[in-house]
This record gives sequence, structure tokens and C-alpha cells, in this order.
Amino acid sequence: MNPYKEIYDLDKVIDNLVSGLKYSKNKSKDTENINTIIRVRNAFEDVLEKKYYNSAVEICIYQILLYFYKYYDIANGGDINASEDGLMFDFKTNFSLGKEYARSNVVDELRKYLDFHALKEGAITESSTKKEKELYFMVQDEVISEKLKERVKVLKSLIHFKLKK
Repeated sequence: MNPYKEIYDLDKVIDNLVSGLKYSKNKSKDTENINTIIRVRNAFEDVLEKKYYNSAVEICIYQILLYFYKYYDIANGGDINASEDGLMFDFKTNFSLGKEYARSNVVDELRKYLDFHALKEGAITESSTKKEKELYFMVQDEVISEKLKERVKVLKSLIHFKLKK
């Protein structure tokens, strides 16, 4: 069972229906139907949080452990204690500061990536006007927001759930 994949697919259907709404002959009825689908979609997602479980958190923890072990090169004599100390520090910091803190770190990294390429390609320069820079940052924020939304949605769609016993 892959309910987040179903939700992801349903989101695409909802987007298509909303796009087609401008051509509708009965906008109020079609809007009501779309809103019903959205409510059911949200209810389905709520049920997932209460009746099902998955191993996604443990998988992420193992992946992070693997990253730290490779970063500290423990296979070639690196200090396993230092890697675990670093890992625990990161987890403690991120867990205490929350999801938005972790998200902001990802956003900052994506901003650096986009800035690097914008400067490299000459899309933005030191001599760019204030208006050009404001427009660049507005577009940058939009691109980052969409990229993260899509990535999180796709990653969630990979998570399989099982009934709680």
C-alpha cells in the first residue's frame, strides 16, 4: 500500500480539475465537487496519521547514520565516536528547533545554488538594478518553494504504510 502516492496522484487530478474550472458551464457545482474531493483527500491523509505506520523515520535515521559514517570515513579508521557525537548534536539541534529550522537550512542551500548559477550565467550581477534584484529574489523564492513542495511530495509518495496491529 502506498497511500502518499495515491494522494500525490489525487493532487494532480485536483490541479487538472481546478485548471479546467475556467471552461466549466456550471462553475458553482464543479467548484463544490472539487472541494468535496479536497476534503476527502485531506481526511484520507488524516487517517494515515492515526491508523497506519511506516518505517520511514527509521530509514531516514539509517541513511543519516550512513552519511555520517562515510563523512568521518570510519571504514578507513575514522573516529566512530566523533561521527556519532556529530550526529547526535545535529539531531538534538534539529529536533529542538523543529521542522521549519530544518527546512530553512535546505532553503538556504538552494538559494546558494541558485545564486551561484545566476551569477555564473550573468542573470544577476553587481550592477543589476534594485528592481531586477527584487524580481530575481521573488522568482528565486517561488522556484525554491515549488522545488521543495514537489520533492517532499515525491519522497512521501515513496513511503509504504501498513495497518497498525
